[in-house]
Amino acid sequence: MKPIALIVSEHESSNLGDQAIARSLESLLSRRFDVRFLSFGGRCRSSSQVALSFYKRKLSFFRWLAKIFSPKIKARIRWYILGGRRGFRNYCMSPIRESSIVIVGGGQLVKNNVALFCDRLSVIDGVARDFNVSVALVGVGVDQKMNVLTWGLARGLIKNSEFIMARDDISRRRILRNSDYSGRCLTLPDAAFALDNPGFSASKQRSRLSAGINIMSGSALLYGKSADACFSQLNISRRYCQIVKDMYEEGISCVIFTSGSPEDLVEAENVKKIIFNEAGFDVPVFHPQSLDELLAFLSTVYHVVAARMHVGILSYISGCNPVCINWDDKVYGVWSAVGQENRVVELDYFLKNESKDNFIKKIHSLKAPSFQDVCDLRTKVRLEIIKEFDRALAKANNSSVAIR
Repeated sequence: MKPIALIVSEHESSNLGDQAIARSLESLLSRRFDVRFLSFGGRCRSSSQVALSFYKRKLSFFRWLAKIFSPKIKARIRWYILGGRRGFRNYCMSPIRESSIVIVGGGQLVKNNVALFCDRLSVIDGVARDFNVSVALVGVGVDQKMNVLTWGLARGLIKNSEFIMARDDISRRRILRNSDYSGRCLTLPDAAFALDNPGFSASKQRSRLSAGINIMSGSALLYGKSADACFSQLNISRRYCQIVKDMYEEGISCVIFTSGSPEDLVEAENVKKIIFNEAGFDVPVFHPQSLDELLAFLSTVYHVVAARMHVGILSYISGCNPVCINWDDKVYGVWSAVGQENRVVELDYFLKNESKDNFIKKIHSLKAPSFQDVCDLRTKVRLEIIKEFDRALAKANNSSVAIR
């Protein structure tokens, strides 16, 4: 019987980039482990019902709270007072108890956000210690907005990890600088680079006059990195429109697309309307319902302007020529880990640089990777991740049996 590896991740997210990471890790580990998943955002129904009942009884009180407290404070009230923490702990207990190792990752899970990721990491650490189950952080990124409170919550799981694979050097340095971790902590490329797109092959031909413009919610784009205060969501929408119009003038046909998020679809439809009103032509919008649909689409276009970081990665492994917007420093860090940082443009550059020639020149200065380039990178990432699990298992079991 295979040992059980429990992957705690955002695999149920509507963002298909999170699903890509989960699929890649499952593919890498399934030959050695019985791979199972636990949703990072899950919780017990019973606690939810208790919280809802309490909420109804105190409705006027909560309306008052909603007016004076920030979303994070209200989230902590739900977490610590209304049973959210207890519900998440109950949700985690059985899957963790049955596991041989808990793998937290990948994605930017060491993060200061309203979903209380670090509070959840603290619960996972506590349950794993209760049942004496090993934990590891794999392919994780670290948010630039972490503070003393959130580091204090995440520090326990970091300290107790068998090993840590950060997906970029920036994240690795943040972990070591803000914790007393003394174990093996290394930088490995994002696990999505190990994914295979069946629609991409050495014989695959596609027109260089085709492009996909990946749209991301304006509020999310501006949240990650401090752009000039004069920019708004409307500015972002109009910038997308200008890029599409510039592409058409170059003879490049465009498709606006998302990576599955409903918020991104709203932005994409808005961009489509602005283009029609201002330029008089209709641009198709593609909103994939699954990771396979997204990969199939990416095998049909050549250039990609990627707002979502994992869209850039999935474009690259699909043989596209991506240009990626650095709206959060994780983007530059992840592409640096594979020696492709020249594909990254700063958010301010993207928003301010309205010269068609400059942005088009940037796109044309790059070229799509060859099929062999993609295969070599995929093999390298797969072997490095597998080697770390092999090393950890050999240490734990005093065995030299490798993961195949």
